[in-house]
Amino acid sequence: ARPRGRDYGPAALRELAKGLSSGSPLVILAGYSADLQRILAADIGFKGNFLTRVEIPDPSTNEIARMFFSKMIQKGLVASEGLTINFVAQLLESNTEEDWRSERNGYIAALMVYAVRSELKSEMVGGYTFSKESVSPRKLLAQPGQKLTVNTAEEILVTAEDVQSAVMNGL
Repeated sequence: ARPRGRDYGPAALRELAKGLSSGSPLVILAGYSADLQRILAADIGFKGNFLTRVEIPDPSTNEIARMFFSKMIQKGLVASEGLTINFVAQLLESNTEEDWRSERNGYIAALMVYAVRSELKSEMVGGYTFSKESVSPRKLLAQPGQKLTVNTAEEILVTAEDVQSAVMNGL
């Protein structure tokens, strides 16, 4: 609910309920279980109009770890030998609370990838910040008559320590 009467949710739900009685529209309600229960229990015309209910449980730490590995691969990161799904799942289990995980669901995997990439960047730069002069684009350009060197893509290994640091430093 928004303050000062600017919440249009109830009015939108009443309009949706009116439309349910005419024709056979396909309506999909998505949201958190408790919120949906309140909407369906409200006396605005929803009762008995929804034939199917699919409730998807919160992902387990193991499932979040699998999502993390999938997203990590999409970003071109490679897991080192010691980095396993079980390790990441245990790390999440012991360093996050169930309520916190429940609020964020699968988004935790994206948060972890972001945190790991930040961790890797800080390792690559040695924790130093550069001034504008030290990484000026002009300095990076080749001088007249000089060829630019092109580096080939290399695998960026992510270690268990990288992931642990990312989780411990906050997601």
